[in-house]
Amino acid sequence: MSGGKGMENIVSWVYISEDISTSTFLNGGELIITTGVTSGEREDWLRAFIKELIKRGTCGLILNTGRYIFEEDITDEIVRLCHRYSFPLFTMPWDTRIFDITHDYYNRIFEDSRDDGNMTAAFQNILMGNSLTDEQADTIKGSGFNNGCYNVLSIGTEATDEFMYILQKVCNNTDLVFHAFVYDGNPTVILRCPSSGSIADKCSDIAEQLGGVIEYDKTHHSALTDTLYEYLKCSGSVQHISEKMFCHRNTINYRLRIIKEELEYDLSNAEVRFQLMAAYKLREIRKVYLSPIISIT
Repeated sequence: MSGGKGMENIVSWVYISEDISTSTFLNGGELIITTGVTSGEREDWLRAFIKELIKRGTCGLILNTGRYIFEEDITDEIVRLCHRYSFPLFTMPWDTRIFDITHDYYNRIFEDSRDDGNMTAAFQNILMGNSLTDEQADTIKGSGFNNGCYNVLSIGTEATDEFMYILQKVCNNTDLVFHAFVYDGNPTVILRCPSSGSIADKCSDIAEQLGGVIEYDKTHHSALTDTLYEYLKCSGSVQHISEKMFCHRNTINYRLRIIKEELEYDLSNAEVRFQLMAAYKLREIRKVYLSPIISIT
């Protein structure tokens, strides 16, 4: 196994893929399983396949080895690639039934989704002063919210799916017991913490990663901040960026050279790209405030 730093990645779904061309159907967060049935088509198939999966924001890859892919196909170069991008790579023997693996993951995803829904409903009831059902009470206590006092962190920005995913990842990088959900239209976090600082500060730290391009634009009256944002949204396609910004391709390439070389943004790194996109979303936060403490009994 390699890419261990990505073990905290959130699995949104499990997807079986044998062809790079199918990666266009991926939305990000998927755990991919492949047998490598098409691997004989080109010598560097596995490396190219992994690079495309990283580009598409998937959370890891399981290789079903023993028929089309073998342990020796996982070269040192591939291991280094996975380590560099914190992309978890696993192997499972050929006689392991893929159905058993996917069935187990699907059950876990459904259970997590159900528990998440129960948690959200429970905290919405608490915030509205309503009673909890027995199932809701069992769910929140089973998730570490034992008797005690908790803070409510409300973030004044649009509660889009993308923003909630980013907020979830920010919270995952803390040691706090938390639950992130939408309440009254705002992204909200319930946490055991004396202040909002732990998460709010992390949000600010991520947003500050745009400081380089913002300061450059102020000094040179340029448009690097907007160009970088379009680069992230367009998956690096210079043609698409130029069309959206009504600029010549050479202008876009010049701006990207400054961003990559002078400002030293490593845009080849998937985690860096995610952090930068997160920074753009977190920069939209209008306010972060801590509401009165709630008590869970």
